[in-house]
Amino acid sequence: MKDDADEYPDGGWWFDGNTGWHIHPECEPRNAREVQEALAVIDAAQANSPTCRLCGQRVIALDAYGLCSKKSHEVVRSDEPMLSFGQG
Repeated sequence: MKDDADEYPDGGWWFDGNTGWHIHPECEPRNAREVQEALAVIDAAQANSPTCRLCGQRVIALDAYGLCSKKSHEVVRSDEPMLSFGQG
């Protein structure tokens, strides 16, 4: 089994005109490991970032309501009471 992507043409990836890009099955464990390592670095860097109280997204800054800047949160930011689905 080749564990180094350099041992495969195009790093273990190939393009199928019908279904797109694929990774060689022998490269999948290495690829999954590298993705998990990269995500762990990102999580560590963002560990102390504030999170939106409504959706939980990590952000640089929150507004006065403790929310991120998503347009879908505008109803929560307004002074009007939130309506549940099915109400006028």
